Parts: sequence; C-alpha cells; structure tokens
Amino acid sequence: MIFAFKALFDIISTNVKNFRQSVSMSAIELKKTYSGSTFGMVWAFVKPVLFVLVYWFGITIGIKGGNSGNVPYIFNLIAGILPWFFISESWFRCGTSIRRNKHLVTKTVFPISTIPVFEEMHQFLVHMILTAVAAVIFAVSGYMSLNFIQILYGWICIFVLMWAVSLIFSALVIISRDFEHMIKSLTQVLFWLSPILWNIEKVKDYPLVYTIVRLNPVSYIIEVYRSAFLGNFGVTYSWFFNDIIGTACFWGEIIVIALVGSYLFKKLERDFADIL
Repeated sequence: MIFAFKALFDIISTNVKNFRQSVSMSAIELKKTYSGSTFGMVWAFVKPVLFVLVYWFGITIGIKGGNSGNVPYIFNLIAGILPWFFISESWFRCGTSIRRNKHLVTKTVFPISTIPVFEEMHQFLVHMILTAVAAVIFAVSGYMSLNFIQILYGWICIFVLMWAVSLIFSALVIISRDFEHMIKSLTQVLFWLSPILWNIEKVKDYPLVYTIVRLNPVSYIIEVYRSAFLGNFGVTYSWFFNDIIGTACFWGEIIVIALVGSYLFKKLERDFADIL
C-alpha cells in the first residue's frame, strides 16, 4: 500500500515537472493525426456528428424512443454521447500509447509516465472544441443555464478518470497484446452499460441494476455533463454537489484506480524497454 502511494506521488510529480514537454508532444501528436488529409481537423467532427444523427434517427424514428422529461431526445443524446466520444478515443489511444511510442522508451531517456498524458491531451483539445460547438447549439435552442459552468468540473472528472485508467492499460498492453484486444471489447460493453443512449432514471425501478449503473464512473460523468447542458430542463441532477453519495463514490473509485495503476506501472516500468 505504501509503495502504491509513493508510486502515485512519483508519477504525478513527474507529469507536473514535464507539463510543458507534454503540451508540446500533444501538439505534435495532433498534427500527426490529421497530417496528409485535405480537411484536417474537420474529420474530428464528422464522426461525432454522424454518430449522433444515426442514433437519433434509429431511436426516435425507428423504435419511437421518447423524450426525457420536457427535453427532446436529441439534446439528451448529445449531452450524453459527447463525453463518450472522448472516453472511447482516449481509452484506446492512452492504453496503447507506450507501445505506439516505443522509440521514446527504447532509444531515448524519456519520462515514460508522461506518454499517456500527452496522448490524452491532444484528444482532450478536440473534446473541448466539440463541447464548445455543442454549447452553441444548446444556447441557440434555449437549453442553456448557469448550470453550464459545471462543465469545468466535468472536464476535470473525465480527464482524471482517463489518466488513472491509462496507467493500468498502458502498462498491461506492453506485457501482452491480449489486453489491447480486451480494451476494444470493454469499450462496447461499457457503451451499453452506461446511460448514453438512455436516461439513468429509466432503470430506477430495478434497484440492483440502478446501483450497478450508478457505480459505473462513466455514468457519473455523463450525468454531470447532462446536468451542465440541461440543468433543470431534463431528468438529471441540477448540480453535481447535490449528489453527495455519487460524487463520493466516483472520487473513491478514482483513488483506487489511480493507486492500482501507479503500483502496476512502477512495478512493470523497469521491464518496458526490454519487452519492447
């Protein structure tokens, strides 16, 4: 346990010390991602827009899914799926970041624990832009209130969660490529077990299912985003601090994930170069 706390402190201090370098590396990664394409970063918006339109059509038109509260389904969908785009992208990229950047591990002296961070940073920049675009859509449609300021809290939650998870997966993927395939499989499972396409209130009549969904940290983040975008318009919490139990559980889970991730990362770090 003591080693886990020391490992977590060491990883955090390393990332703070190399923050500027991580920002520079994330900018390089962003350029590499869209280099060679005519439309560049436009492609970062095409996929989310297509996803939203397809799911909206399939649920509201195809299976006649209803609205949530007094809010049209399309707005609940956007608010719920927006954080998922970031989670699903960074979940895989951060998890495979060290293997994909093995030259930084085997050929240079580089702070390895910063690799998942700069990978996450460039994904997060795209997420911030998408959030701004969504905010304009909600404001023009009349679904915007003071509650939107808590999107800043949502950003902190989602960034810290993905960083903590990346410590575990980025280390395990190096040990075995099976974990890379497991990440892809878990992405699909997590998508359907999280209240992205549906509202969490829909399962309130099933106590066990409701508890499991509520304990899912992704569910908490989605609820924070919906609260930020919809405020009292939808069937969600108006402010995150009104959900004391949910908030306490979320940050408790973050601490556990970060400690486990730090322990694994530090234990395996010395073998990264040899394996790669």
